[in-house]
Amino acid sequence: MTRRPTWLGAFLTASVIWGCSFLFIKVGLRDLSPPQVAFARTALGAITVAGWVMIRRDRWPRSVRVWMQLAVLGVFWNVAPFLLFSWAETRLSSVLAGLFNAATPLFTALVVVVALRDERLTRAVAGGLVVGFVGVIVVLGPWRGGGEVDLLASLACIGATACYGMGYGYSRRVLLGQGYSPAVVTAGQLVTASLMLLAVVMWLPLPERIGADVVWSMLALGALGTGVAYLVNLHLIGTAGPTVASMTTYVTPIFSTLAGVIVLGEVLSWNQPVGALIVLGGVALTQRRRGA
Repeated sequence: MTRRPTWLGAFLTASVIWGCSFLFIKVGLRDLSPPQVAFARTALGAITVAGWVMIRRDRWPRSVRVWMQLAVLGVFWNVAPFLLFSWAETRLSSVLAGLFNAATPLFTALVVVVALRDERLTRAVAGGLVVGFVGVIVVLGPWRGGGEVDLLASLACIGATACYGMGYGYSRRVLLGQGYSPAVVTAGQLVTASLMLLAVVMWLPLPERIGADVVWSMLALGALGTGVAYLVNLHLIGTAGPTVASMTTYVTPIFSTLAGVIVLGEVLSWNQPVGALIVLGGVALTQRRRGA
């Protein structure tokens, strides 16, 4: 009998939680505005990860300069993408938002190769980027006349994934090597992002009611999707390596699609999963630069 890899549980946990995050966003928007959804998930995630840092007694940054760097990372990895995805899901299905999220590694590869110039643009990477962006076009389905997919909301999703890519590049260039644990960096970016989003939501009117389904969805989205999943992914990187951890990108769209179709009754067009598969094929090509 083949022994199950020790990292498999963490891999599936992170994939399921992140896949269901788009469902939780959709439910949260029933009573909350997009900025309120973004703030709730960031603040609850910050509490969860900061609590873990305190339990571990990790060293917090004391330099104002480092906290400013964490704030910039919080913009790239939390404020901008969370706002964009939340707003986009007021006009798109959670399934489609989850499929667009699969393009995140493409933008990461683009930033690393073009903006940071840390890696050489090989044929595999160039081919992967081309294939991936063709997949994004297939997901959009421009031949359908634009009546079924909101172009502006789709661009917001693409912009959110681009922010993730830029955040990765920024953290790699600026924050890595300063001696802080990944959990501290994650907690710091979430804390600063929460404060920035608080400055926005404090001017918005409070919702007239918040249903129990919205409360539970925000708890799951924040504590699990923006808190526990981050910590699980850090554990996965430590036990299985960054290549295996990055492969959650391949599995997350499966769970986001299942959650949207089964729980919310959302409908898929044939081109959307086909386009997502093409995107993931492009991602696979770009990963060859690391020997994945």
